[in-house]
Amino acid sequence: MKLYLDCVREVLLAVENLKMNESLNINRLSEKIPSFSADDIEYTCLKLEEAGYINATFVSMAGAYLPGLKGVYDITYNGHEFLNAIREPTRWEQVKTSAAKIGSFSLETAAEIARNLITAAIPSVLQSVLK
Repeated sequence: MKLYLDCVREVLLAVENLKMNESLNINRLSEKIPSFSADDIEYTCLKLEEAGYINATFVSMAGAYLPGLKGVYDITYNGHEFLNAIREPTRWEQVKTSAAKIGSFSLETAAEIARNLITAAIPSVLQSVLK
């Protein structure tokens, strides 16, 4: 399966909007993210959970993953940090363009690019504020 960065962002945006004690199963997530298949969304949730960006439960037997997202119920601190770095649509497009030039579409690469874009923007923002 392929991990789509746009699906990653969409899942994080959907999960961020959860209320306390609320969760999203695959049907609800698919309704919120119609541009991706249920399989793509479920796979994305699995990888985001493995990366520590969301808290989710999956059907499993003897520790083996079986298709079946039970629910996504929280975004982690790391998930918030990553989402905040890619939230702005203009920055997100810059991240994707940079990842394409590098030839790597991993979560870690996207996060690193986003952090570097933010770091690069800080001096000019500070100069305009301090004037």
